Amino acid sequence: MMEEEIRDRNEAREEAVTEKNTEVPESSPEKEKQVEEDERTEEGKRAKEDNSTRGLLQILVGMYLLYTCWSLKDAASASHGKEKVLIIAAIILFAVSGVFLLGKNLRSMLKSK
Repeated sequence: MMEEEIRDRNEAREEAVTEKNTEVPESSPEKEKQVEEDERTEEGKRAKEDNSTRGLLQILVGMYLLYTCWSLKDAASASHGKEKVLIIAAIILFAVSGVFLLGKNLRSMLKSK
């Protein structure tokens, strides 16, 4: 009698696992696997959204850095001595950073499409 009950329970669990919309008992390992898979899927969707938003912001920052470089070129020509060296160093730093951010994020956006 007990063997039949155990067999019936196991069959019921197996049927519940194979059917997607059927609930599996709370304490079963199948239920835990299903919950973990659902969480991973949701996290993956959120991660993609976060990456695309982050990439877009970094593109905007890169464009702003290049704009700042362009604006500083007039200040460099008007200044003298140490001030001119400092402004030129800032222009180079901003240009390299801006090009890097733009290039990296544009390439990743094109690859993802």
